[in-house]
Amino acid sequence: MVPIREEADSGTPAPGVSRPCLRRASACALLFAPALLLATLDFLCRLHLASLLELDHDPAARAAALHAAVLGVAKDLFFVLPAYAVFALAPRPATLRLAHAAFAIAAAILAVDVVYFYITLEHVEPVLFVNLNRHAIRGTLTPQSALLVAAGAVGLWALSRVNGRLLARAGRSRPSRWALALLAAAWIAAGVPLVAAARAEMPRAERPLDRFLNESRNAYLEKVSAPIVGNLFAVIARSVSLERSRPRRAFEAYSPDERSVLEDLALLAADSPVPETAPGRIPEIRRIALLILESLPAAYLHHYNPRVPKEATPFLDELVSRYPHSDRFFTSNMPSDWGLNSMFLSRLRPDWAGGRESLLSVLRDSLGFESYYVRGVSKHYGNELVTYTRLFQMDHYYAFEELDERYDAPWRSSWGFNNEVVYHEGIRILRENRDRKVFVVLKTIDLHQPGPFQGFPREHLPEELQRRNVGLFNALHWADHCLRTFFEKLEKERLFDDHTLVIVTSDHTPQPGVEYRETVPPDEYRRLGRLPLIFVTRDPGALRDLDTAGFASQVDLAPTVLDILGVPKPPGFVGRSLFGADPQRFSVGVYRDTFYYGSEAQSFTEVVSDAAPAPTLRSRAIRKWLRNLDASGDAGRAATPAPRARRRADPRGDGHRRPLRPPASRSSAWRHPDSGG
Repeated sequence: MVPIREEADSGTPAPGVSRPCLRRASACALLFAPALLLATLDFLCRLHLASLLELDHDPAARAAALHAAVLGVAKDLFFVLPAYAVFALAPRPATLRLAHAAFAIAAAILAVDVVYFYITLEHVEPVLFVNLNRHAIRGTLTPQSALLVAAGAVGLWALSRVNGRLLARAGRSRPSRWALALLAAAWIAAGVPLVAAARAEMPRAERPLDRFLNESRNAYLEKVSAPIVGNLFAVIARSVSLERSRPRRAFEAYSPDERSVLEDLALLAADSPVPETAPGRIPEIRRIALLILESLPAAYLHHYNPRVPKEATPFLDELVSRYPHSDRFFTSNMPSDWGLNSMFLSRLRPDWAGGRESLLSVLRDSLGFESYYVRGVSKHYGNELVTYTRLFQMDHYYAFEELDERYDAPWRSSWGFNNEVVYHEGIRILRENRDRKVFVVLKTIDLHQPGPFQGFPREHLPEELQRRNVGLFNALHWADHCLRTFFEKLEKERLFDDHTLVIVTSDHTPQPGVEYRETVPPDEYRRLGRLPLIFVTRDPGALRDLDTAGFASQVDLAPTVLDILGVPKPPGFVGRSLFGADPQRFSVGVYRDTFYYGSEAQSFTEVVSDAAPAPTLRSRAIRKWLRNLDASGDAGRAATPAPRARRRADPRGDGHRRPLRPPASRSSAWRHPDSGG
């Protein structure tokens, strides 16, 4: 760092301008140059975030994004300017180091946040610091991204050096310290309420479609305008208590009017669910595979949406037309871990402390099923190794690290191993446990945004897809091909028999990006939208009374699977089985602070944040209902510690890595064994 020292006056001042005035003006410029440099860097980063969120495709969105970026820069400068004000008051080596450190830390935080946002489309979250270690870094960084990180580190070092030299020269020029300090204090005092009250929003729209799009864009604008520097310190503080149990809530009694509202919505049965008994529709099932495709709405299937070319999803369309399925199966929550919580625990909001019964634990305890969870992403991403095993209570958890030891796969996306590898691992598990009761969850990643993975070169695609050359359609064709290959391997290994049940669904609907808006019909635009849900068995007739047309959501999946096997639904499961006629079927979900409800009689949303006013009786009743759902089971959790996943030695066979070949053909056709194909 350049030391501060007195500098002799030299040169001739301009006529009418004293030498001290020039010196002080120069000092002011040098003092605020680093802040201006940081603000410019911050502004460019926020514009990049806006482009990742696709806020740059029309003039109104671009204008709102610029407004949001300016607000965000102002918020970040509030964390840096006090250090410069102190330096202006007393330009000494200690205050110089303080201002220099403020700039360097802020610049590093911006760089980290941009990288994290590019991967997750979210600012840095508390979970990043819960399990930040070399395994997580190794599982996330590719050689290319490691080079980018190294280049970014060099750039940050260079910026830091420039900042240090500018500050040192400003200190040597002896600025008017009190004037600068008062100016900075006045700017901060005037800017805080202005920035706190200002909010970037899209202009009001008249058409329902535009209102839906603007709702999503406003949420994205909040991300663009969020304080990046302050957010990092906030999430570090929150990460300390991330794994602690929430305070217990006492059950709140309903007033007669509230009870009447909840009974009309058929929600009260979820407060104290009575275990249901059934003889079991396919009790001989001992092999279950749950295939959870990433970000696949029902509207991405040609069967539901003619805007999607039939060449994109031929196999998925065949499954829907041939097997029992639900046409109104809605997302209960998002992102993925929240959606999986709804599927496995039949709950609307996660209880991160764990200890509640899940679909996997119920089947293990009642029928002896051993559970496996396989996905191609690093197990350290989102701290899933800890949170998933605690919440869902699977017996085995295999992720990128385990698959990397077993397979040499040339096909990888930026997230990890693609669908083909995940399905191949699922076949291996089913084959090696042929005579045992197993529940295998295969979670894919290839359709994740941004940039879904396209496993086929363009010349290998069907002619219609080559002609259109739409990335989404090409990625759907790849996902459809991998799914077909999975069923072909099941049949080849003689694993698709009377003892097998395969369930095909998705974790949540995607973010409404450009391709989503151009593909999905306006009447399908919904934050918690429709998902595919297909039950594939040797004897589809055994599930013929599945309610195809009734409203349902992800919380209904676990009770439905238990009904197929004849296992009573445990207390605490919000959903209900989809078998049989039920005139009161409904879909239910929670996304952030909004409650979603849909039925034949009515569909609506309600803001359920306790911090927001509850002006209507329905709003107050639903908020109390949600709080009571969170309270149910607390006493049992306090008495019984959260169970940990049982870890067993992983059978490796011959111990050799099995290379996977790229798909050689796309013309293979899997048919149901009884279809004559």
